[in-house]
Amino acid sequence: MPLNPFHLAVPVNDLGAAQKFYGEVLGCPAGRSAEHWIDFNLYGHQLVCHEISVAGPAEAPTNMVDGEAVPVPHFGVVLAWHEFDSLAERLRSLGVKFLLEPSIRFAGQSGEQAVTCLNSKQCVIPISCLLCKSSHRDFPSAQVTGRSNPCGRGIKSSG
Repeated sequence: MPLNPFHLAVPVNDLGAAQKFYGEVLGCPAGRSAEHWIDFNLYGHQLVCHEISVAGPAEAPTNMVDGEAVPVPHFGVVLAWHEFDSLAERLRSLGVKFLLEPSIRFAGQSGEQAVTCLNSKQCVIPISCLLCKSSHRDFPSAQVTGRSNPCGRGIKSSG
């Protein structure tokens, strides 16, 4: 079964800052928009930033994963190894501040993955992009199966 695109709507308190972060920093093309929302193409998925005026918590709660405090909630995209490396280098060159520096998690184990975590800073509920890399170098052929996988739940290599 092919992977279907998802739709995710997130609250932001500054639509201009969201446009800069997702559009310019992450390079997500903008789609439809209105006065209080913008659609972005996040690696083939629909991310919608809705501007709201309610203040959120100062810090996101965290959960320990392989010795690192990972912010919850978070969302992200699973990338091929070379795409992850390219994006991490691009973010560094733009001076983006990381919540978790790009690193290898579960090194040498089943499920080894490259991860980073950054905060868009304009989200009302701090939502971080957790960018994770499957240990399968042929990741572009990944499928959603509901079984365990090298980079989280429900994805496995079809090869």
